[in-house]
Parts: sequence; C-alpha cells; structure tokens
Amino acid sequence: MHSGQTVESDVRSHAPRLDIQGLRGLAVLIVVLFHAGLPLTGGFIGVDVFFVISGYVITAMLLRELTGLGRLRFRRFYERRIRRLVPALVLVLLVTVGFSFLFGSPFDNQQQITAQTAIGAITMTANAVIFLNSGDYFATPPTNNPLLNTWSLSVEEQFYLVFPALLVGLWWLARRYKAATSQSVVLISGLAIVGILSFGLSVILSFEWVSSRLSDPNWFAFYSSPTRAWEFAAGGVTYLLIREPLGRRVSQFLFVAGIAGIVASSFYITESMVFPGWIALLPVISTVLILAGGVAQPWSSTVLTNRPMVILGDSSYSWYLWHWPFIAFGVMLFPETSNIKIYAAALSLIVALATTKYLENPIRFSTRLGETRSWIIFFGSVLVVAAASAALLLGSRNAWWNDNIQSMQLQISQKHLWLTEGCGSAVPLGERGPECTWNSEASGPTIYLLGDSLAGALSEAVLGAATELGRPVKVGTQGACPFIGNAVDFGDLADSDCTDFVLESTRWLQEQAPGDVVLSSSLGYLILGSVSLSFPPSDSFENTYDGKLTNYLAGLKQTVQELSASGHRVHVLLPPPGFPLTVMDGDAWYPSQCNTLDALRDISSCGEGRSLSDVIAETSDLYSQVTSAVESADGVVVNPQSWVCDNGTCSTNIGNEWRYLDGSHLSVGFSEKLAPNFIELLQN
Repeated sequence: MHSGQTVESDVRSHAPRLDIQGLRGLAVLIVVLFHAGLPLTGGFIGVDVFFVISGYVITAMLLRELTGLGRLRFRRFYERRIRRLVPALVLVLLVTVGFSFLFGSPFDNQQQITAQTAIGAITMTANAVIFLNSGDYFATPPTNNPLLNTWSLSVEEQFYLVFPALLVGLWWLARRYKAATSQSVVLISGLAIVGILSFGLSVILSFEWVSSRLSDPNWFAFYSSPTRAWEFAAGGVTYLLIREPLGRRVSQFLFVAGIAGIVASSFYITESMVFPGWIALLPVISTVLILAGGVAQPWSSTVLTNRPMVILGDSSYSWYLWHWPFIAFGVMLFPETSNIKIYAAALSLIVALATTKYLENPIRFSTRLGETRSWIIFFGSVLVVAAASAALLLGSRNAWWNDNIQSMQLQISQKHLWLTEGCGSAVPLGERGPECTWNSEASGPTIYLLGDSLAGALSEAVLGAATELGRPVKVGTQGACPFIGNAVDFGDLADSDCTDFVLESTRWLQEQAPGDVVLSSSLGYLILGSVSLSFPPSDSFENTYDGKLTNYLAGLKQTVQELSASGHRVHVLLPPPGFPLTVMDGDAWYPSQCNTLDALRDISSCGEGRSLSDVIAETSDLYSQVTSAVESADGVVVNPQSWVCDNGTCSTNIGNEWRYLDGSHLSVGFSEKLAPNFIELLQN
C-alpha cells in the first residue's frame, strides 16, 4: 500500500517534458482540424503521434521504477492509469449517451452503435466494436457514431495491459547479464522484435497481401492493437536508445526534421492511401526524431514548449474525447449551418479545458484517493456506463415502444434482393450462380437487371413484373460500378474489377438470345471529386465535370449500342429524384437525421420533400444529354419522376409510408409497388 501523497509526488516529480506536452498539443490539434473539415488531408496521423509518445513515456515511467526498485508494482501502475483516463472518459460517455437519446436517431442503428461503442470504450474494446460495426473510418459520418474516436483510446489501454508485463519479462531476462550495456541490448532487441513483427503484420493486412478470414483486413490493420504495437515500440526503443542529450546541432536537426515531417504528413497523406501500410512510417519516424532531438532542449523546441501549446497538450486527452461528440451533435442539430464542425470543435476545447481543470487534475493528483478507492471508481464507472448504454440500446431496439417508429424502422431497414441474394459482386454476369437468376422456371425471354445500387433498388419491381409476365431475371448489379464502357478510378485507385465486370458481362450478353436489359446507374460519379472516368478504358482518366461527362456519355452510348445490336431491347432508367439533390456528391438525406424527439412528435417530419419543378430544373440539361446518347444507340430512356412525385411534389415518404431508404435509393416496399410500371415498360 502507498499513500496518496506518494502518488502525487511521484507523478509530479517526473512530469513530462514540456516539448512532449507541446507535441501532444500539436497531435490533438491536427486531429481536430481534420475532423472539423479543414484541409489537413492527413490530420488523422495525430493518433499515430500519440501512440509513439505513449510508448516513449510509459517506457520511461516503468523503467524508472524497475531501475529504482528492481520490480514493478502492477496494481499501482494500473491505479494511476485509472486516475488518468477514467474520470474524463466516463463523463464524455454519459453525456454522449444522454444526448444520443435526445438528439440521436433510432434509425439506421445509430443509437445502437453509439450504445455498443460506449460499452466498448469503458471496457477497453471500442476498437473491436467499431471495426465490426463501422468498418471504414473515413466513410463513417460523425452522426453515425458520436464515439468513433474512442477506438484509439482502447488501443492505448490494450497497450497498457500488455506492455508492463512485456517490459518486466525483458527486464528479468536482462538481469541475467551483468553489464549495463547488455541489459539495454536485451530491452532494445526485445521491443525491436515486437515492433518489426507488428509492422510486418500491419503492412501485410493493410495491402491485403494474404488471404484471411477477416472480411476487411485493411481495416483490421487500422483499428487493431497488434498492427499498431510497432508505433508504441518505436517510442519505447527511442527512449532506450537516447536517454542523454545528443550534440546541439544534431538535436537541432532532428527536432526540425521531425516537426517538418509531421506537418508534411498532415498535408501529404490522404484518406485514399493505404493506411497504416508503409506511409505511417512518415509520422512515426517524425515523432521519433522530435523525441530524440528534444532531450537536449534545442532552441527550436520553443515551437512546442510555448505556453499555448503546453496548455493544449495538458488538455489534449479531454479535447480528443470531447471534440468528436461535439462535432457529431453539432451536425445533427444544425445540419444547415456552414462551418458547424469548426464551431463545435472550438466549443469542445472550452469544455475540455474545464474538464482538465475541474475533473481530471483534481482526481489525478488527489491526496485523498487511495488504491482501493481508485479501483472502486473504475468498477463503479463500468457499471454506470454499462447501465446507461444498455438503456439506450434497449430503447432503440424496441423503437422506444412507439408503433410509428417501429413501422419506419422496419421499412427502412429492409434490404433489397440484390443484397440479400448476394448479387452485388464483381463476378461477370455469365459466371454468376443460380442465386442471381430469379424466377428461373419461367420460359419467356430473359430480363437483365444491370447497374450499380440504383439498379439494385429496382430488384423487387423487376422481379414482380417478371413473375407476372412469366420471364426469368438475370441480375448483374455491383455497388459503385456504373454499367458503362468506362474505366472508373476512385481516388488514385483504378477499379479494375468494375471495368472487367462490365466488359466481360457485355461480351457475354452479346452472345445471348434477345431479351430486355434494364440498366440504371447513379450520375453522382460526374461530380464526385474522388472519381475519374476514362473512355475507352485506359490509364488516361478525366476528373473535370465536362471531361467525365464526355467519357460517361461515350461509354454509355457504346454499351447500349453493343447490346442493342445484339438484339436486346435496352431500357435506361434515369435516377429517381434525390434529396436534397438528384446528382449529389454528399450530404444526402438519411433517416438517421431524424432524432428521437422529432420521431415521437411527428414521424412524417423525419422525411424530406422538394418540388417537381426543382427536380426538373436540376436535371433537365443532363438528362437530355443522356437521352440523346441512349436514343442514338437505339435504346429507350425512362424517367421515373412521375412514378415517385405526386401533384408536383417529390418526397421521401407519404406519412409513415417510406418510399426511400436514403437520399437516392428507393425502399423495398416502394420498389414492390412499381412492378406494374415495369410490366407496362416491358410489354411496350
């Protein structure tokens, strides 16, 4: 047992270097600016900086105790971690769970994911929960999970669980040698081996170089502690190698190079790059250089040791915890406010400073809290957060015991047949299994459903018509793959699977008996900045709107022409009216934009509407160009605006009858109701 005074004196006597505190401030600043939508394309590397710092600081802390006492007091170490991490985390989790009930959404599993992540965060498993529920970190809007940022905290905590035992094991092995240099060699070699193995695993999974049972090995590499351990090891090895100041000039060079590397990482690295992969070496090595050069406290370190950066570093933990929930609820409550993410991030800093001053530090440096009370705080916190999260989870799963919410949940959660039957892959049409041939007993001419997810949303309508007409349906759908004769590039990564799928499927269709082709694709590819198109398929991609439109129309015309010349009747369905726009690059309407309070008051208010005249004004010029291209290739264009708009108004829902799953995709129930429209289309 030890007194609270001992805890306080030990913590304060080994306070972090000011440059390390400033480095923490820099790390959290670039993360927050990235999440706030400012142009730091690689701002997420601030987390990697934190991991390296943790490896450095924890190695120093544990080695001091091992050197001074010859042993490590595990209970004391974990008690100090509890004091440091748990109070602010519990406050953030409880506030987030409470706000999720009021302003979160019972739709699209938003509240359920929030509750599960809160339980994961307090039990040190948030990274696993987020990996299983969210997957793509960069494609997860803040409104989907206000606790998305807690994944890195769980990685840190898992490091704290394992690392002390690893260091003690290496220390025990080193004690078998007499010379101090040999002890250092054992410690450095042990951490280096762990780091090399972890880095190798991270690279292999990031690039998906080996087959794995993991559905998303690249995201496992992003979220998991085994594939991030090398970053902590890098910090630990740095401390073991460089404990004394290096030469003045060398230190100066290392420090400046490190700062430059982190700044370069923040602007050079992008979401489209394979990460962590190789590129994570840049921020990790840069952080190592700062830690190594900072031992000598070179004059350049003032960029980090100035008072604002140190204060920011002192509150970096609280700001990191608060900023993402603030951004998430800011977007939920004020979706139309420009720069709301920036305002929310700034407000979260004020709350973080208050949390540090009035909650974190008083508990962390308390002379009254003993070891027993610290553990009571921990287990009590787990129970309180788990209880609050369970209440949120239970309420959301039971639609808050409201019939209207339950009805809407059922309608918008139903998946289209192309997904449930597994027909959304890059397997060419001629090689697809029987699960992608519907109503196969019918003997009439085959109907071919082709395109991306917009075509998939017509599954029920086409099948209903085919059943009535006695015709089989062959399904050739693939998400984010327009069925046109173009090559598609998504952010510097050409989607060869999509190109091959379209070309091989087209060749196969040319050899089949004449039938009806129903083809539909989004036109959002034309304005998405991350998408480029080439025609004919090559390495020469266009990224401007005019260039992409020219290639799109040429590719569409060629595909329709080839299919028509083979005897097929080709029906190209234009995208249905979208919300808020039909041709959008983001900011689409989602049911999760409707919070619990609004849903309880008036379920119909959860949707969106717009006038048909606005839809026509937005799409008429583009649709006329598409129509000209299709008709010149002997195809037929179908505009579904009249199907989904009533009395001059287009809407996602009529009362509690939901026509849309989101801003662009029709619901399963509404697709079923469109079967008569397709019967008429196919009989003409």
